[in-house]
Amino acid sequence: MENELEGFNKATKYILTNYKENSGVLGAVSDILKVPKGYEVAIEIALGAAIQNIVVKNENVAIQLIEVLKKNNIGRVTFYPLNTIKYKPYIIDEKIKEMHGYLGLANEIVSFNEEYKNVVGNILGRVIVCNNLDNAKK
Repeated sequence: MENELEGFNKATKYILTNYKENSGVLGAVSDILKVPKGYEVAIEIALGAAIQNIVVKNENVAIQLIEVLKKNNIGRVTFYPLNTIKYKPYIIDEKIKEMHGYLGLANEIVSFNEEYKNVVGNILGRVIVCNNLDNAKK
């Protein structure tokens, strides 16, 4: 697991190392996604810093963990409580879908368990993925 946490900030590492699923911690955003081969760089760029945000069962878990971080002066983490995160699907204009190089919305390209639909949609649901930068610029 330590290898998986390489590059994560101190607070994220602390939570993922010291709190397990039975405490309501479901994992980092990077843990809940499966990215198809060839899309790794695009999805990593689309996620940005959100790649190390933490998914939790509910807002009470997030509140408790924020208190732990504050009390121990460890740092900050963004939490995604499953019971409060909402996602309204983004409707893409058909003209965009027909453009050369359009591959889809990022949340449609990755795979994940259905319970994470709102979290993934919230982060990646407005990101259009194209086959190259020139087509993306158009």
